[in-house]
Amino acid sequence: MSSQTRTDQAESLIVASNASAASRILNGYRKRWKIECLFRALKTSGFWLDGTHMKFPTHVTRLLCLLILTSVWSVLIGTLQETALNTDTGPGVS
Repeated sequence: MSSQTRTDQAESLIVASNASAASRILNGYRKRWKIECLFRALKTSGFWLDGTHMKFPTHVTRLLCLLILTSVWSVLIGTLQETALNTDTGPGVS
């Protein structure tokens, strides 16, 4: 089975599988990609989790919880700002 879809940048994305439900495969891939983007943000694209060199599991757990909350907050703020920019009810619009 082979199915094609597009990325957010309108690039072709081809997923090949021996499973029969293409939509189920693509939904799973979308979820996995979101997780990969979170890991990238936590490690090297802004939060620099790798640079802490923490060793104690409790400290790492606390930091990871804080970073995930911060990441979620950042996404929510970005979504709200994007929505405000794309609507006619934003600040300064009559």
